[in-house]
This record gives sequence, structure tokens and C-alpha cells, in this order.
Amino acid sequence: VLAHYEGVYWNEDEGLLRRIELRDAALHYVRGPDSSDPLGALESGGFVMIGPAVRVDVEFEVDSRDPGTDPTATGMTVEVDGQDPLTFERIQPPSEAALADFAGVYWSPELERELQLRLEDGRIRVSWADGEEWQVAEPVAGDELLLREFVPVPWYPQDVRLQFETDATETVRGLTLSCDMVRGIRFEKRKS
Repeated sequence: VLAHYEGVYWNEDEGLLRRIELRDAALHYVRGPDSSDPLGALESGGFVMIGPAVRVDVEFEVDSRDPGTDPTATGMTVEVDGQDPLTFERIQPPSEAALADFAGVYWSPELERELQLRLEDGRIRVSWADGEEWQVAEPVAGDELLLREFVPVPWYPQDVRLQFETDATETVRGLTLSCDMVRGIRFEKRKS
């Protein structure tokens, strides 16, 4: 039953991406590669995060309309120590084939800079063409990726969203880069 909660969850308002993973017969709330906490079941049907110094409650929204199928989580609500709850929508990450379409070299006339994306081990990695470190991008939706603490401008790392643009044939033609400091910087995909 716990496997029904596994998945990727997105909070649009705060730009938060979280994973729920089943490890060793327990659910884990995963913030990033090195940040996760196990969830303990409550009698109410919800969960409580085990580890943080403050109480964190996690409730899942479950869709069980089709009696012939197992219920599936469609979202979750996270409430930290009585604060306003955060609502997350369960998202379906893009397939590996879709990720392969994102790979390539992109040019921004506005920034006069190249951005490189490559598919490696089923994940998209992103780097500026001038040799900076490659960073893993997290899928947010079918046409969006999120980079944590990326450096779109020197000296200021921040979360960056890449939204891909396709033409009528669903071929990726470009992307827009948005973050706290800038919105909608256009990059054109260069032909291979």
C-alpha cells in the first residue's frame, strides 16, 4: 500500500520539488540527494516526519474513483509545526525519450552565451559552454526542468527553471530560462 504514495510532487507557489520514496519498507520524504527524512504512519491515516526538531505532518490526497484499480496519491499537504500548509501536486516526470529530445546546445542572443544539456544515466545534466560544472536538472513537468542553486549570473546561485518550446511536430526548438533575477530568457536550440 505504501508504494501508492511514491512519486514526484511539485509546489508551484514556492517552487518546491519533493520525492516520496519507499526504502526498507518505510516512506521517505526526499528534498534532494543528501536530504531526506523517514515518515511514520499515524492512526489518522496521515504521516509524521521522523527526525526534524519541529513537528511536520504529511497527508496524501488519494484518487480511488475506479474500484477496479488500486488507489493512487494525486497530491500531498505538508504542515510544519502549525504553519500554513504547503500543497503539492503529484507530477509525471518526462520519459527518457522526452529527456533525450531536450539534450543539445542552446544559444541565447540576449546573454551571448551557450547552455549545454546532455542525457546521462537517464537524467539531464546542464552546464554553461565555458566549462562550468555539470549539474543535474530535476523534471518538474513534461516540458519543464528545475536546477537547484544554478548560477545563471556570476556570484548569485539560485533555483532556475527551464521551460522547453516545441513546434507543431513536437520537435524541441528552444527553451526559456527563468529565476528570481530574470524571467523568460530565450535560448534557441542549435542544430547538431
